Amino acid sequence: MDKRSPSESSPNLPAIVERGDDFLERVLRVCQLREEARKRRVTIARKHARAPFHEHAEIAFVEESGEARTFALAATAGSVTEELLDRFLEIHREYRKTDPWCVSTLVYGGEPPDEGLVRRGRNAGANVRSFIDFQGLIDFRPYLERQNRRLENDPIYPPRLYVEQRMRVLVGGDEIGLVDDAITTLEDWINSPYGRFILVLGDFGTGKTFLMHELARRMARPRPSGVSVCPVLIEMRALEKSQSLDGLLAQHLAGAGMDRIDLKAFRYMLGEGRIALLFDGFDELALRVTYDRAVDHFDTLLQAAHGNAKVVVTSRTQHFYSDQQVKSALAEKAASLPGYRVATVERFGEKQIRRFLVKKLDGDVSLAEARFRLLDEVKDLLGLSANPRMLSFIAEIPDEDLRRAKEREGEITAAALYRLLIVRWLQEEYERAHPRGGAPGLTANQRWSAVEAL
Repeated sequence: MDKRSPSESSPNLPAIVERGDDFLERVLRVCQLREEARKRRVTIARKHARAPFHEHAEIAFVEESGEARTFALAATAGSVTEELLDRFLEIHREYRKTDPWCVSTLVYGGEPPDEGLVRRGRNAGANVRSFIDFQGLIDFRPYLERQNRRLENDPIYPPRLYVEQRMRVLVGGDEIGLVDDAITTLEDWINSPYGRFILVLGDFGTGKTFLMHELARRMARPRPSGVSVCPVLIEMRALEKSQSLDGLLAQHLAGAGMDRIDLKAFRYMLGEGRIALLFDGFDELALRVTYDRAVDHFDTLLQAAHGNAKVVVTSRTQHFYSDQQVKSALAEKAASLPGYRVATVERFGEKQIRRFLVKKLDGDVSLAEARFRLLDEVKDLLGLSANPRMLSFIAEIPDEDLRRAKEREGEITAAALYRLLIVRWLQEEYERAHPRGGAPGLTANQRWSAVEAL
């Protein structure tokens, strides 16, 4: 016998019978609220169904045109399997017999299903949606999976080589001091219930991008309670000249393969503190435009800082502070925001250099220590290693070349090594500043000519 709600006897009342706190009931309450928001008369009837559902709901409503429509709504607190989808499509086909344009919905609460199952449902005229998406929010799980896969397999910033970074912290213009674990501090700020606008500054090659990659990766790690704040990593060097915040977000989400780009829902979740926007490389965008345009771009980022939004922006220091720690106009703009924090990434000390070499040499501590001593014996090579990016270049120099430079034998001298390092640096700087489709600028050879002229 069908189980019906009181709404069937009173068609104008969108009521749902109280049946305990099961998952279908939660889905139906959301359905009711959605239809009420559209000012549509709706009736909801719960009906018996064969396993694995036990029940599904028949949703009936009247369009503004006066046309009456019905469709099936089913729910599973777990994930969608082939068997479950097959059974739901059997239910759906019964509704299609009387309404060939009917679109039924299956809502799941577990992990996202294989895209093939979603496509098969869509081809049959049925939507397979997560409960998050059904509520009108954005289900970021597929996005995070793609982002994490990219970060895990990044050949330039492999997670296994990440070394905990130190940073100097300023809050409200006052220096708080030096912290040894930058990621933990940033996560604590982001997980605060209040809004945060965080500037992460640093000189060339101090590891700001690696820090953002590792922060995004760690924030998205599965936890028993789920991901509390969703990290959205936006690498500004890859963006076209942006217009509004919405334009920038749409450009990023489309490039990240998001099927549904609901900017209203995104802004709502951002303001509620459910999303952390991690903007990496503001300076690399600013270098491609005039100063006035750089100010406009920064204003675009400031648009994100509303409500309990969490926003992190990395940049080279000179865009915000001079060598005398004098604020620029951009820093003054940021300082007016509630929850403003400034963190300056420090260069590596001997402890960090040693730790990096151990990781680079696959955990061989004795080999790493021998390499460290060799760097110390080649004039000022250890001093250059305080810059993380330069250290990554230096770590790839063969031991034999280092020994020759130390003994001043043959053609390998300290000066020759420095030249190799500078050529490598200039080439990477060119590639970072000129992503595919970006505006042309100085080539690596032109940059080398400028170094010689200087």
